[in-house]
Amino acid sequence: NESIYPGPGSYHYYHRLDGKLIAMGVVDITKKVMNSQYFIYEPDYSHLCMGVVGAIHEIEYMRMIAKNYNT
Repeated sequence: NESIYPGPGSYHYYHRLDGKLIAMGVVDITKKVMNSQYFIYEPDYSHLCMGVVGAIHEIEYMRMIAKNYNT
């Protein structure tokens, strides 16, 4: 499914809470790795440790890709 695994390239990884954009990461995906380039977040949500949340989401995403697409 292309919407789940778009293939190699650079992408924005959005984090929303109740529809509001509160953080965004820029990632590069290759056939073997996903490299997290940048991560920014709304300072009002710093109590949610958005950097940690973003890292966990990216790790879990790549685990799902490896499992389902055998990359």
